[in-house]
Amino acid sequence: MNATKLRALEYPAWRKPLDVNDDTAFRTLIVWLEEMKIRALDVEQRGALRDIASADWPQALRAYLEVLECPARLFAANASENEGGRQAVVAWLLSQAVSAEFHDNAAQFNQAAPVALTIVHISRSVAVVELFAVVCVNEWMTFVCLARTGR
Repeated sequence: MNATKLRALEYPAWRKPLDVNDDTAFRTLIVWLEEMKIRALDVEQRGALRDIASADWPQALRAYLEVLECPARLFAANASENEGGRQAVVAWLLSQAVSAEFHDNAAQFNQAAPVALTIVHISRSVAVVELFAVVCVNEWMTFVCLARTGR
């Protein structure tokens, strides 16, 4: 699921499997998501998050997740320091990025939707049901990631 979202968001390294245990890859992805898609912080406020080599980076991540009103269990102490916690954080941030991307381009997506449905011969009612199913699967996957962290 993450690879699909990374590709949809045009993450430069989407073809390479994301290793959340690699600090550089994990931190770089989070900074890219904030810089390019989510943009919740003012540019001046991103300094601590951008400093991916800093020993204080985990605190910068927790502060960032608080700004985003991330579910508390995702940024609890050490949640971003184990694989399950990191997977959950990535899954949640990717969902936020996809949402931001849609909001940024809603008019374009809404205008293209009827044409796309016609091309693939899907009625609007079926497409709405399928979209709802995709959203449910996305939320379920986030829940599974949360459950793996034991929070």
